[in-house]
Amino acid sequence: MAILIIHRTRKIPDYYKWLAGTNEELILFMRKTSTGDLSGYAKVREFDHFDSDELIGEVMQLHQQTAIRFIVALAEEDIIIAGRLRSLLNIPGQDAESAIAYRNKVVMKKFVSSQNIKCPHFKELHELNDLYQFIDDYGNNVVVKPKEGYGSLNTYIIRNEAELIHTVHEISEHNLDEFMVETFVPGEMVSVNGLAVDDKIKFCSVNKYAQGCAEFKEGINQLITTVSHQDKLYIQARQFTENIIQALPSPQVLVFHCELFHQNGQFVFCEIASRPSGGWICDAIQHSHGINLKEKFVKISCGIRETLEDIAPTVLAGIYFIPVQEGTLQKQLADIPIEWVKQYIPVTQPGTYCQAAADCVDIVGVILFVGENDEELLEKSNILKEYIKEQIQWN
Repeated sequence: MAILIIHRTRKIPDYYKWLAGTNEELILFMRKTSTGDLSGYAKVREFDHFDSDELIGEVMQLHQQTAIRFIVALAEEDIIIAGRLRSLLNIPGQDAESAIAYRNKVVMKKFVSSQNIKCPHFKELHELNDLYQFIDDYGNNVVVKPKEGYGSLNTYIIRNEAELIHTVHEISEHNLDEFMVETFVPGEMVSVNGLAVDDKIKFCSVNKYAQGCAEFKEGINQLITTVSHQDKLYIQARQFTENIIQALPSPQVLVFHCELFHQNGQFVFCEIASRPSGGWICDAIQHSHGINLKEKFVKISCGIRETLEDIAPTVLAGIYFIPVQEGTLQKQLADIPIEWVKQYIPVTQPGTYCQAAADCVDIVGVILFVGENDEELLEKSNILKEYIKEQIQWN
């Protein structure tokens, strides 16, 4: 019997250490560009690209030789293919229907809105007239984005005629069937990240965003902070997210990243993904709660008994993203010698020419830091802002 791990990102975590208690043969399918310790795997297969047909063919052949008990896939791009494989091979975990509902934002919002959970007005696009008609119906304050996108990649906010023209030009270079449109929702962005079992949240961390992606694209530094368990925002966001999970065809064991709009004590659903959060939120959870969310999920979903407690943060964490600017990066930070800074991750190398930030992944680096409360995190973020101005140089 075997556990198949499908991994596409650059750094390979120590899956083999996490799954040592299963006594199963571990098989790793990885991208050629991925790096990590490969010594703990019975088989390793490298791919240039994870083409779905090729990958499914390889897995079906592998299953005939060594029965696969579980499939692990943490990247959002692999959620549907992993679900299809589980359905084909009758393997426990998230099946194809659930994977599509958690990946396709139109399918997702149909499920959620059918349970009277507040969502933006939305429509999938097939031709440009669908977009024009939607704007006629709901006004010129809308968002166009891929149905199966992530981050803010290929996401466009339309507030006026000029932005409409620009968006039409950009999306016309793609297949329109890949896009949807929805009404713009004002308010702060909140994310809820955690683990659910049998449609009940067993652990979660709530985070709020100081700015949205629109401001990030305009060069404003992005800040994400942990919300205290005693905060009413935490309690309300957790319950709202649990309602969303119960509205969807959810797997028995679910790791999730849910995004909500919040204004005047009211929530509007944005989207949810059946994967651990990106954007270093998992690292922040490790610092604030002492939990490796990815490890917990992988173990539980592969049959390892793990204690799941709703652990409150011992300290609050902040994630500070430094957007790139137009120009050449002359000087990068090597380190940040401040006691409450727990980690600095440089992303852009000195000598790199950059365009102005067009997406939330267009960053110079990421700073993880801690504080006792929300006010302290904001104060420390202002200290970091001044420090960055002095230390990072552009030409």
